[in-house]
Amino acid sequence: MRSFTSEALSHQERLLIGQKLAEFGDPRPGVGLRQDGLPDIARIEIPQGRLTLQAVDHIFEVKPFRMAKYPVTNSQFQVFIDDGGYGNNAWWKGIEKIAAAAEPRWKDANAPRETVSWYEAVAFCRWLGYRTKSTIRLPTTSIEENQAPSHLLCRQCRLTPRSFAHVSEVPYACDSAFR
Repeated sequence: MRSFTSEALSHQERLLIGQKLAEFGDPRPGVGLRQDGLPDIARIEIPQGRLTLQAVDHIFEVKPFRMAKYPVTNSQFQVFIDDGGYGNNAWWKGIEKIAAAAEPRWKDANAPRETVSWYEAVAFCRWLGYRTKSTIRLPTTSIEENQAPSHLLCRQCRLTPRSFAHVSEVPYACDSAFR
């Protein structure tokens, strides 16, 4: 198993390993479902610190927060769909309501769900927060809250918003700050 986490693996080797894990039911924490059927979101602690932005010649104080360690996967997002996520207006309050999920290009259960708009990501986080009785949201660009801009915290966007491909600040869906 140690060789699976090796930095020396090529992208093609990682893809093949991921596909094989999906075939057999990927057991890794954070990419599947919990025993209760809800998404298993593994989180990491992001420590407090300073972030220097040379482009704007400013130093931001970043408060500590938790963020999802892995992309939201097809199997995790499917639970939102199956639970009526697109039909429940509560998840879409104040945002554009999307009628139905787009078909993912990557079909494996453990593959990142990459065909989700920002609106869908917000609805998913609201739904998951309600179901887990926790606060789950997308990272913000709120400098007033002394947080760093989300595009700097979220370089490896997990759910690529299809309708916001032109936006430089693409949020993770549930690679979100947990407070």
